[in-house]
Amino acid sequence: MATNSAPTLAITGTANDSFAGDAIVLTNLGGIDQAFASVLQGDGKLIVVGRAFDAASGDFAVVRYNPDGSLDPTFGSAGTLTLDFNGALDEARGVLVQPGGGIVVVGSAFNPSTNRPEFALARFDSSGNLDASFGSAGKLSLSLTGNIDSAYAVAMQPNGSLLVAGEAANGFALTRFDSNGNLDLSYGQGDGIAVVPGFGGVAAGLKVVVQPDGKAVVVGIGYVNTTNNYDVVVARFTADGVLDPSFSGDGFLTLDLSGGFNEDATSVILQPDGQIVVSAGPGNSSNGFDFLLLRFNPDGTPDLSFGGGDGIASVDFAPFGQGKSVVQQGDGKFIVSGTVGANFAMSRFTSNGILDTSFGSAGLVMTDLAAGSNDDATSMLLLPDGRILLTGTSNGDFALVRYNADGSLDASTANLQEDANSPSLMTSGGFAFDDVDIADTHTLTINPDPANPLGGFIYIII
Repeated sequence: MATNSAPTLAITGTANDSFAGDAIVLTNLGGIDQAFASVLQGDGKLIVVGRAFDAASGDFAVVRYNPDGSLDPTFGSAGTLTLDFNGALDEARGVLVQPGGGIVVVGSAFNPSTNRPEFALARFDSSGNLDASFGSAGKLSLSLTGNIDSAYAVAMQPNGSLLVAGEAANGFALTRFDSNGNLDLSYGQGDGIAVVPGFGGVAAGLKVVVQPDGKAVVVGIGYVNTTNNYDVVVARFTADGVLDPSFSGDGFLTLDLSGGFNEDATSVILQPDGQIVVSAGPGNSSNGFDFLLLRFNPDGTPDLSFGGGDGIASVDFAPFGQGKSVVQQGDGKFIVSGTVGANFAMSRFTSNGILDTSFGSAGLVMTDLAAGSNDDATSMLLLPDGRILLTGTSNGDFALVRYNADGSLDASTANLQEDANSPSLMTSGGFAFDDVDIADTHTLTINPDPANPLGGFIYIII
């Protein structure tokens, strides 16, 4: 029988999902480790970066997981790698995957000769080897100001340039490197550095996102003399590193949300309509601290249709909480994740900033990874099928927790994946093929664990 030219679909399932049983994956790198950031590759593999710390020093730590949560043996040493810069304390804070597959990791490296931290960048190939074409033999450690310099996040402009947000001489800064790790001296003030001026103490850019026009929105923290506190900072720079006067009049704004408490902006996303959504915390409430979500119009004014009519949505956790990451689901709802007490936590808001009580328990989810464990969720990703993945740390180990879209723990034993040419796939109880002709050829392969065979029935409905 002749068939048409439609692609052959191969779907594999396994009962060996590492999330099976409790939805939790822990990775011990041999010391007191901490995960700070994560990113999904195009093939569904997960990269988590942070710090591997022992009694002597700390190093960049990079771990790659397969979609089922197992360590990827094709990466580094059995799925993990560490990188030392100067024999002292190093930590990775941000990560991105370049279009060619290069993995760029940024953070800080302490320089014992100057007794100060420096910007640190490294690029790895898809196997975890340092890319010798980047920096100096794949890495670089750079003092930008001769003072305290630390990188916290990285994003990419449309031309491939790397924007690295952080702290330069205790100031709120954004730097630009070309795609091979060379500092771009044409950026910012002519030294490769763009800054937000006027803070009376320490300030830092903690997250950065790039608009389609190349402008960069950076959020973070700054000490403001008039409030005597650390406040939320949101800034926008032009593609060349100049504060954008079309944003809030002078290119940046500071917000004292709680009147007497220190606060910082921890994550930022862009909506398709250009609105800017920022997670922040902690903020003051009657019972402790809040997860906070702020929405701004493209000109930097608060979106008064969001939250309580002031552009701010919040939720109170007891005893206290700190929101650290935000994502937007396909239906427009927002999930804020972070840490409450010593537990992973999430809350969900409608597209207008109202707490969504259909999520978890009355809009709130908390997960204790183990009895008495000290857990800290630092990053969140939406998986292609709508499930939610939190990454962070539990008792000194890298930790992953997977949830269903409704906030329930996803401890399913089947990890269904679609190949690159597959038209669509549902994993919550089944899968579906769209635009199928009667002559199409599709292959379904299920590989059960003999010790834990898959049960139930397979129905094919045409």
